[in-house]
Amino acid sequence: MKSISRRSFVGASALAAAAMTAGCAPESSVTASDTASETAASAEAEGAGSTNWRIDAEFDDAQAGEWVPVSCWTSCGGRCLLKAYVVDGMPMRIKTDDIEEDSFDNFQNRACPRGRAQRMHAFGADRIKYPMKRKNWQPGGGENAHGELRGKDEWERISWDEAFDLCATEIKRIVDEYGPMAINYAGIPFYNCAVAQTLLPALGGYTWNLGFTSYGSWTSEPDAIGIDNTAGEPGTMGTNDRLSMLQSDLIVLHGNNPVHAAAGSPALHLMRAHEAGIPFVFIGPDYNPTAAMLEARWIPVRPTTDAAFLSAVIYELLQADGESGDLIDWDFLYSHTVGFDDDHMPDDAKLKENVRGYVEGAYDDTPKTAEWAADICGCSADDIRWYAEQVGRQNKVSMYYAYSIARNSAAATLPQLALTLACMGAHVGADGQQFGPTYHFFAHNCGPNLVQPGEMRAGEGVELPQNSPFGAFDTGYRAASSWKAMAEGHGPDGQTGKDVTKEMRMIWCESGGYLTSQPDVNNGIKAFRKMDFVLTQAFNFKPEAQFSDIVLPASTPWEYGYDQLAFQQYKQFNRESFFFPKAFSEPLFESKPDVEIAKELAKRLGLDAEALWPYPEEQRQFERILNATVCDEDGVTYKPLVSITQERIEELGFEGEAHEGVIDYDELRERGVYHVARKEGDNYGYIAYKDFVDDPEGHPLKTASGKWELYCQTAADAENGKGLMVEIKPYGCLTEFGGYFDEKRASGEFPLMVYEPHYLRRAHTTHDNVGWLRQAFKNPVYLSAADAAERGIESGDIVEVESPTGKILRIASVVETLMPGCVGLPHGSWPEVNEEKGVDENGCENSVTVNYQAAGWYNSYHDTVVEVRKHDDQSVPMADERPLVAPAGIE
Repeated sequence: MKSISRRSFVGASALAAAAMTAGCAPESSVTASDTASETAASAEAEGAGSTNWRIDAEFDDAQAGEWVPVSCWTSCGGRCLLKAYVVDGMPMRIKTDDIEEDSFDNFQNRACPRGRAQRMHAFGADRIKYPMKRKNWQPGGGENAHGELRGKDEWERISWDEAFDLCATEIKRIVDEYGPMAINYAGIPFYNCAVAQTLLPALGGYTWNLGFTSYGSWTSEPDAIGIDNTAGEPGTMGTNDRLSMLQSDLIVLHGNNPVHAAAGSPALHLMRAHEAGIPFVFIGPDYNPTAAMLEARWIPVRPTTDAAFLSAVIYELLQADGESGDLIDWDFLYSHTVGFDDDHMPDDAKLKENVRGYVEGAYDDTPKTAEWAADICGCSADDIRWYAEQVGRQNKVSMYYAYSIARNSAAATLPQLALTLACMGAHVGADGQQFGPTYHFFAHNCGPNLVQPGEMRAGEGVELPQNSPFGAFDTGYRAASSWKAMAEGHGPDGQTGKDVTKEMRMIWCESGGYLTSQPDVNNGIKAFRKMDFVLTQAFNFKPEAQFSDIVLPASTPWEYGYDQLAFQQYKQFNRESFFFPKAFSEPLFESKPDVEIAKELAKRLGLDAEALWPYPEEQRQFERILNATVCDEDGVTYKPLVSITQERIEELGFEGEAHEGVIDYDELRERGVYHVARKEGDNYGYIAYKDFVDDPEGHPLKTASGKWELYCQTAADAENGKGLMVEIKPYGCLTEFGGYFDEKRASGEFPLMVYEPHYLRRAHTTHDNVGWLRQAFKNPVYLSAADAAERGIESGDIVEVESPTGKILRIASVVETLMPGCVGLPHGSWPEVNEEKGVDENGCENSVTVNYQAAGWYNSYHDTVVEVRKHDDQSVPMADERPLVAPAGIE
């Protein structure tokens, strides 16, 4: 297959005419849309938001090409197979998994609209073609930075040598003058080894404050409580595999919506359970598409009130068991947990309180009855009592929780409440019985991967700092108020939580949508403008690039040389499948793989790049496949996956030893995926916590007591040592916090509560720039019919959503399936803040959110309260309708 030249790519896709993306607009507006060339505007109008329409127009089915398995790097958790039909290095078509006939045993890994639009994402009009420097920025800090012009300035094209020299000079100055912790790494360190796991640690470390955008309070000392954290995603290995779920009498989804969030196999597994006749219950503020697909019974619960709901369920279960005597498994509760009541407290308890005393009102004279919770949650007391009876020991129950319900200040101990309820009914450690959060590739199908990628060579000869997995790094700004703290030059210390002066001097943006995904975008912009230096490496002109000083064009996973260490190992699987995608193009235009960018910077920073990265990336990726293993039919033993001869290894130009496996190397490369089929009675089943449940003495948990800690002194002490605004209890309860947002809502100024669902237009912040998806899925705000009627709003109206921290524009979607008083803001919109008008015209939900370090060291998005009004000018062009354009000053 031919490799693509830059010239042939431009000719095929008309990218030369479209230039790049979404850059900086005139000074009156920090937007990404106002300076389109006529050519780009014409292409947008004809081509659903991207010039790639010309690829389709010129495609001839008779052209010789091949189907190539390629990466789908969308961070949704669906884990799907993509194949591109490649002609002369150009992806002309996209399809999904059709390798085997779809069946229950061997399901197809089918892609959703986001995956099918990946071509527009990789090769769209916003592709960064060459290094760029902001016109008025110069190294040296202070007035040289002209930080106030970030997001407004023009850009100029520079060479790679000039870009590397400028970056290295400024990075070295900052490290020498302020230390390595003055560099704020604005990315996801697990996904990329080049900068966060190698280069910055070799320089001495960095500060990371991305925070836990997904996990909420599930990340608050899960190991101390006894919730499984072995996969690095709190609790996600704490539920069973997909076949075990089919043994349930009832399946509960508490906030989950995989039909939109992870529209691949996670939603499929639930659909199969529904087809098997298992009843579902959905708990949350809206009757979402997943609940509708499963015909679930809906218990409406307002955002931030799930802890109150679970407290009442525990109370009512106690009352019902007192009457019937058969709903709580007391033997299980007392043999596997500590801290439920006064007679079963852990030895290290400092507080004479526990969850039973709390729900019965022993400490505040307020029993947590169904009526008490109904007033808070918005559901009926009868719903709570009904649910309490259903989750008693007489039913086999699978209780799945979304991380989203734990992203608020009232949910600091919500995981302990969920754990308590599961243990009361013994819904854990048995077939058809499970509890815990479901997330990404583990959703509804947990257990060790049946296909494991091979070990790859790592760098040698450089001793990196060892006080974290990434080398020395400080979490001092990871607390909830990070943007505001950075903008004001202070923040909580990473160890004690005390407020200290900690000046950040540089933001280094890489993976993820850092500015977009964090709460309080408006203070985020201020923080970016405060820096001496902001560097972004990316393949498209995302918002972080807009507010940078130097932008380096990175290649995509579809291009040779991409640094795929953590990307592939971390993301390219579900339990039964592992994906082995290919690259098919040389890096386009002047882009470089992230690892090559890191190597060049390392050289200029005086580091030994050859010692840090001694092996070619292609060799390492070959080892990942060569050394891959697959679980044998005994369910225990792992054996080689691929068969390959020594002659073939030498033909490929790699090092390695021949061996026999279960699939030929070349066949696997053509397929791009290996899937282990399941069937009833096989040996691949996984029951979470089974060893501990069957033998708690012989297989104790890694907690202070060896049991699940419904009262956990270790967790409470760790959280309260972080300088929080309220005291965290050692047991599950509703964390009371009378914060700023609560006061605003109580005053009637901002009466509506926000929740942020996923949405098929994008996965987190990825794909919000893709024209196909913008046209297919508009940027809505969900309003209940009652709230909309009160405000004179109809579906399709342009509305303002305003909070105490900002204002955005969105398109109203009026629905009957949403609780009054709640507003749904599907998350991930790229911010386009018109500073003159004081409004985000692309409706980034984080332009109206803010975080408080109130009751946990995690992002509390759902504390947000807003008011929604019909916008005065209904003719204003929404961002969806404007073409993507080049940054000002670039041709």
